Amino acid sequence: MFAGILCPKKCWRTSTRCSRQSTAGFDLRTERRDGRQFGFSVLNGRFKGHIDGCLVGGPVAMDYPALWENKALGVSSWKDVVKRGVVLSKPVYAAQLALYQAYMDLPAPALFTALNRDTWERAALRRFAPGAG
Repeated sequence: MFAGILCPKKCWRTSTRCSRQSTAGFDLRTERRDGRQFGFSVLNGRFKGHIDGCLVGGPVAMDYPALWENKALGVSSWKDVVKRGVVLSKPVYAAQLALYQAYMDLPAPALFTALNRDTWERAALRRFAPGAG
């Protein structure tokens, strides 16, 4: 474990220690018991990040816990992500996912969702693993 990382793995294992939601059959944890987001901080706070949530169980056969990241995008960006995937359409988001997976010690795949902020349409739940779209 990296120094300074606020690792939520203990929270993921017990439902009484943090906020939990059930969305589309997934057990989603979005914040710690104190109401703050899960996150990490290294290099004396010079490099840090906060995740949208962690899926600890659900209807999809995959490894849990898994990183969940959600983005609200304009119509053209949203269509491009749906058509070409995260890696090709939004490489910065793909890098963000990979960094969060590494620093939060979460196994691949992560789940990335995108909301069209113009129409409120949701992209299909997409699996993301480093090197995949």
